[in-house]
Amino acid sequence: MNRFLLTTVSMGLLVAGCDSGESDADAPYADDQNAGTPMMGAAEPGAETYPASNLDPQSFVTTVAQSNQYEIDAARIALEKTRSNDVRDFANQMIEDHSKAAAKLKSAIEARGGELEIPSHPSDQQQADLEALRDAEDFDSVYLQQQRRAHEKALSLLRGYANGSETSALRSFADETATVVQGHLDRVRKIEVAAGEDGLTRAPADTGTQ
Repeated sequence: MNRFLLTTVSMGLLVAGCDSGESDADAPYADDQNAGTPMMGAAEPGAETYPASNLDPQSFVTTVAQSNQYEIDAARIALEKTRSNDVRDFANQMIEDHSKAAAKLKSAIEARGGELEIPSHPSDQQQADLEALRDAEDFDSVYLQQQRRAHEKALSLLRGYANGSETSALRSFADETATVVQGHLDRVRKIEVAAGEDGLTRAPADTGTQ
């Protein structure tokens, strides 16, 4: 009987030890260098999760504003150089959506107090990307590659900020804009796949005749 009671008490202590109150969600990242970057989910492609970002508001605003301007400038180059209907339609959407995003960012800053500065030019790296676009011989390929990378970075920035500690209108802006950017990323990926499988649908060349 005493041996039975001793066994019962030991099992109870073992169960209590396993339920210590620390869950996997409370554990730190296995690799802190990966914090702030998309981590691919195991379920299906595109199932990314984005750890919360503690980026300060001014850095967030600067990065988003530069991204918006780069997207608009790149799209304008695309409208001049592409003969692809798919790329042309996408570029028109970029101008429309990122112009709206720029206006919403300004409104979010004003709602927060208006103390943050909005840069009017892309970053140095984005300027270099724009120059590469202007000089590209295989324009559509270079443009689509740039767009995929740019939207992946923008989505990581927005999702991370939306999951962070910021509670002002900027966080709401980040959450709303992330949904739009996800749509852009999905679309550019589909255009890339279509280009690889069937080639891009191209408008007829302008012969200069009436």
